[in-house]
Amino acid sequence: MRAVGMAYRDVVRVARAMTRLVAVVLVILLTFNLLEIVIPRSWFELPLAEFVFGAARGFLLTPFLIAVHRYIILDEVTPHYILAPQQKRFLRFFAWTLVPALVLAAGSLIQYLLSAAGLPARAVSLGAGVALIVGVFVILRLMILFPAIAVDAPGASARNAFADSKGFFWDMFFICLLAVLPLVVLTMLLVVLEYPLELRGSVPILWTVLEVTDKTLVELVAFPLYVAIASRIFHALGERVLHRYPERAV
Repeated sequence: MRAVGMAYRDVVRVARAMTRLVAVVLVILLTFNLLEIVIPRSWFELPLAEFVFGAARGFLLTPFLIAVHRYIILDEVTPHYILAPQQKRFLRFFAWTLVPALVLAAGSLIQYLLSAAGLPARAVSLGAGVALIVGVFVILRLMILFPAIAVDAPGASARNAFADSKGFFWDMFFICLLAVLPLVVLTMLLVVLEYPLELRGSVPILWTVLEVTDKTLVELVAFPLYVAIASRIFHALGERVLHRYPERAV
C-alpha cells in the first residue's frame, strides 16, 4: 500500500512540476481517442492495424514517459515536450515499449486466426487467455528496464531486468493491481453518474464526447501512474540494471 500511495503522490508532483508537458500529453491522448471513433471499427479488428495504432501513440508518448521517469528518479524537470527520435535513449525506450505490445498483438492474432479457423469459442478464449498471461508476465518482468533506460543506467538490459525482478513477480503484480483499483472505481463511478442521463440514444454525440473525455482523463492518470510504480520498483530492486554487474542468466 505504501508503494501505491507514493506512486499516486508522484503523479500529483508530476502534474505540478511539468504542467505544460502534461497538457501536451492530454492533447495526444484526446486525439487518439477521437481517432478511435472516426476510424471504422473493422480496421481495429486487424491485429496489425491495432498494433500500428498503439505504436504511433506510444511513439508520441515516449518523451513524456522518459521525462516522468527522470523526474521521479533524478528530480529532473522537463519543461517542454521535445520529440527527439534521433536520441539513443528515445529509440531504446520506444523500441522496448513495442515488445509487450507485440506479445499482446500476437495474442490478438492468435485469437483472430482461431476464430477464422472456426474453432469452438472455448478454444479461442483459451488461446487469448494464454497470450494475455504471457503478455502480463513480460510487462511486469521488464518493468524496471524502462526507468533504467530513461536514466541511462549502464546495466540497462532485458537480461538484467529479468534477473533483478526474479522472485518478485507477484509483488509487482499486486502493487499494480492495487494501484489500478482506484481508476477502475473512478471509471465505474463516471459511468453510473452519466448513465441516468440517457444520452446514448437521445443525444449520441454528447454521449460520445463524455466517453472520450472519461477515457482520456483516466489515461492521463494511468500512464504516469504506471511510470511512477516502475520508477519506485526500480529504486527498490534495481541492482544489475543500475550498475555494471556481470549479466547472469535467469
